[in-house]
Amino acid sequence: MSEQHTYWVLPVETNTPTELINYLRSNGFDATQKASSLVKLDGSKNSADAAELYPNNLVYLPAYPVMGVKDCVKLNRLLKSFR
Repeated sequence: MSEQHTYWVLPVETNTPTELINYLRSNGFDATQKASSLVKLDGSKNSADAAELYPNNLVYLPAYPVMGVKDCVKLNRLLKSFR
């Protein structure tokens, strides 16, 4: 029996998606603008209205357990320092 791997992605919105993707890829993270599905969760007062989201501005970040804390911290640092 083969192992099944599941990879999660975390969407973030930016006005410069291509630049963010290139920046993250040059630092070892496989960011993309392609995803199989996106579901907006309701219920949070802090969430944006669907009309305010621009799919062409979304970048999907890798988010899966084998990344580990070190990689999560690095990704967070890169996002904070972008532009």
